[in-house]
Amino acid sequence: MQILTVKAFFTCIIFGIAGIKGQGLLLAQPVNLQLEHLTVKNGLSSNRVFNIIQDRQGFYWIATADGLNRFDGSSFKVFRYNRNDTGSLAHNTCSSLLEGDDGDIWVATLQGVCRYQKKKGVFKNYFFRHSSINDNMVNTIFGLTKDNRGNIWAASYGLWKIDPVTDSVTGFFYNKSDSSSLSDASTVLKISFDRVNKGLWMQTDFAINFFDLATEKFSHHGHNPHLWPVFQLKDKKPFVAVAQDCFWVYDRKDKLLHRFSAATRAPAGVHLFFPNAISNFSVDGNDNPVFSFELAPAILYNRQLQKTEVLPRPGINSDIKFSGVTSRIYQDRRKNKWLCTADGLYVIKHDANLLHSFFLGTGLSGFPNTILSFTKEKNNLWLQVRHRLCKYDLTQQKLLTIAGFEGKPVRVLYNAGDTVLWLSRENEILLTDFRTAKIISKTLLEGSAYFTIADKQNHFWVGTWNNGLYELDGKGRIINHYTEKNGLAYKYLICGWYDGANELWVGMNGSKGFARVDLQTRKIENFLIVTGKKPANEFNSVNAIIKDKSGNLWLGTYGGGLYHYNMHRNQFQNYQRSDGLSGENINTLGTDSEGNLWISTENGIDIMDVQTKNIRHVNEPMQQVNNDHISNLVIAEDGTFFYTADNKILAVHPRQYNDGAPKATLLISSIRVFDKEQPAIAHKGTVRLSYRQNFFTVEFSSLRVSPDIPVQYKYKLEGFNEDWIYSNNSGFANFTNVPPGNYTLLLNVTNEVGKWNSKPVPVSVIIYPPFWNTWWFYILTAVLIGCAVLFFVKNRVRQYKKRQQEQLRLIVATQEKEKKSISSELHDDLGVRLSALKYFVTSLRKYMPQEDVQAQAIFDKTITTIDESVEDVRYLLINLSPKTLNEYGYLVAVEDLVNKLSQLHIINISLKQKGMEKRLTPDTEAGLYRITQELINNTLKHAGAGSIQLNIEKLNGTIQLQYADDGRGFNLPAGQAGGYGIENIHTRVALLGGKIEWDAEIGKPAKVSIIIPYNHT
Repeated sequence: MQILTVKAFFTCIIFGIAGIKGQGLLLAQPVNLQLEHLTVKNGLSSNRVFNIIQDRQGFYWIATADGLNRFDGSSFKVFRYNRNDTGSLAHNTCSSLLEGDDGDIWVATLQGVCRYQKKKGVFKNYFFRHSSINDNMVNTIFGLTKDNRGNIWAASYGLWKIDPVTDSVTGFFYNKSDSSSLSDASTVLKISFDRVNKGLWMQTDFAINFFDLATEKFSHHGHNPHLWPVFQLKDKKPFVAVAQDCFWVYDRKDKLLHRFSAATRAPAGVHLFFPNAISNFSVDGNDNPVFSFELAPAILYNRQLQKTEVLPRPGINSDIKFSGVTSRIYQDRRKNKWLCTADGLYVIKHDANLLHSFFLGTGLSGFPNTILSFTKEKNNLWLQVRHRLCKYDLTQQKLLTIAGFEGKPVRVLYNAGDTVLWLSRENEILLTDFRTAKIISKTLLEGSAYFTIADKQNHFWVGTWNNGLYELDGKGRIINHYTEKNGLAYKYLICGWYDGANELWVGMNGSKGFARVDLQTRKIENFLIVTGKKPANEFNSVNAIIKDKSGNLWLGTYGGGLYHYNMHRNQFQNYQRSDGLSGENINTLGTDSEGNLWISTENGIDIMDVQTKNIRHVNEPMQQVNNDHISNLVIAEDGTFFYTADNKILAVHPRQYNDGAPKATLLISSIRVFDKEQPAIAHKGTVRLSYRQNFFTVEFSSLRVSPDIPVQYKYKLEGFNEDWIYSNNSGFANFTNVPPGNYTLLLNVTNEVGKWNSKPVPVSVIIYPPFWNTWWFYILTAVLIGCAVLFFVKNRVRQYKKRQQEQLRLIVATQEKEKKSISSELHDDLGVRLSALKYFVTSLRKYMPQEDVQAQAIFDKTITTIDESVEDVRYLLINLSPKTLNEYGYLVAVEDLVNKLSQLHIINISLKQKGMEKRLTPDTEAGLYRITQELINNTLKHAGAGSIQLNIEKLNGTIQLQYADDGRGFNLPAGQAGGYGIENIHTRVALLGGKIEWDAEIGKPAKVSIIIPYNHT
């Protein structure tokens, strides 16, 4: 059984540096390969890079020999193992990466598989166990892949499956008794998912295997149930790389590259021979197979062109030195190619056509081929390279030295569009034929030429360093010579510009300003740059002049920056480094078709929008080694700008440059509250904070392939910031003491050509107020206050009613007491006296003459009157204080009252009762009796009724009294209780806590319903 050591692990994924001769190969090189190089100097944790992916948010994740890196375009965030942190990376050596379906990042390490959970900002580690294999071997992970169900598959000793939802782990290994198991008991070195065949391709130490996800069976050369040709190759251990619509297999024995179609699985072989041992086989972003070697540059097979290419060879057109040894090639969403190497990350930019750089390298003496001056002719550049006149072929990228011009420096090169090259050498002007490189004519000047301009009359104007301005004809003969005698303020000239019509502008050295030459009148007018009311003498050496579409001048000075001269108002406006320029020494000025001003300084190239005065920078270093009045711009016929700096030539077409770059992609890298990172908040996208977290920082970045690419940032928190806040090269939005509320944070960045995105990225920011400052708390407080007021009012009303009821109760009790007192007095006094009176009157009968009829009649009437009075007193006693009520209760008292009224033949009363067997409380009995008594009295006094119906029933814990008569009825006044009797009834019902409803109307029998609580003894 083979045990793979750490050294063997590095041998499988790390490659050395050496050359390749490319025997039998067609080596195709890109014409203009723009390369970025990222190393530990940029913040990368290690130069030894194994893998890179771009997640769905746009971040780049980089696996290195010393930790995992997250790159946001500006900076690297490094994750490493920390023995004191259980949520850290399991091991610093990371070999493979992939993104899960939920966005988590899976990492293959030397200590198992790690899962970076973005929502929590921590790692979850999976450590595998095998009964007969040591842990180090089992947990050395060589590759990861993901199937169509989101399961993670790891290649180590055997095949391992991780279910991200349940975190369950399943292993698949070699079983000598099962031919459908893994082919051999060795390490799985590579693994890829095949979407078409729904399985996994893997490579062990001895064979290639296919694992069917549905059957969980392995196919290989020892078990080939489908008779796949891939398992019938001579090479039992070929290289396999899975593409989108096919998979590639390289048979090392037959030296054949096979492309297996998913439909036919029929191989189509291409013979390829490599003198070096293949270390890695993969596909690039276009599904082209890529061969990597330990000691040679990687080779790509272009499936469309059907030829091989060495990748890459950027040293031809770049100042970045690169060996070409690549372990993996990754293509991101913008089709940039990322090359993982042992000396960092190299990025081949997809939009490399925006800028074209050409490097002249060094001469025979070892010194750089520094360019002093140049001009363009068709596809060639004519250059003064140190002390040589050279021609540079832009198509072939070849530098040719022109014989016969060595030794003396050529200061000026100029071409007016014909076949004649104008050049100056010391104090002579030479006209040379482009085609033959022969000198046509020579003209001697009393000074060293510094610039040449041709006007529409085909006259050539030569400005000299120390003797003014010369006018020559097309054959180089002097027509005029202009110095101080002719009106020039100074004879030392360093720049010139022709407007294409009748004006020639020249810039002068020695702080003498600039001058205008009227080509019609040949008159000269001198100007000085004025700041305030005084000339800016220290900044009046004018290096460059140009006029914009508005007819105003732009002046580049030596040390004073850029000046805008409004000729109509005679006003100067100055722009310097503090306004966004890359430097104060302005070398050249040019305008593009959109009117933008292109400015070259000692530190690079700037672009100014002359309307908004916004300044952006060209992303290409163009520092000048010697800035003594360098003219380093030539504009070709097609509008291409050519710049030079040291031994480098930069070609850029303004329109392509401005319009060709894609808009910037903005990433939110982190959100910090009181300088503590909040990964969960950053992951959700909406910033939700409490009122105590109102000191926070949002870190954002422009997604780019190198932090060296200049970019500008700005942000604004709507509702908090009135204006945009510019943070230059730092994407940090800092906020302190932000009040609670809902805000929108607007973030914006410039793209690689310095243009702002048309639409900023909005981020919702919610700062929750304290609970006592929230709407629900206000409502709750209002409700509580309302409840308190309501409770207070109700309590006061309840107390008032209670006092009122108590007063009524006292009144009623007093009335009852008075009634009992009156009843007692009537019974004991008036009743006795009436009885005595009847006795005395009756005793008089024996003294009355029998024949006195009249006396007898009076006697009878008197006895009747006395009897009636006795009955009245008896009825009054019943009403005042019936004895049966106190002794037998309400129901018996009512029955007694009804019987007595019936005996007296006063009215016919029908009484029905149900469930009234128990005695009620004295107050209830007294109140009910008085209510019944009052109802009957009202009927007797006012209704003129012949009968009364009285129903008394106990129902659902209440006593329900239904009363009706057949009288004439009455109208109950609205909002009033009525007369004394009705008012007394309402008072009694209220004292008993009951309800009363009247159905009373004149002409209709009266009805009343009374319900009171059932209170028994």
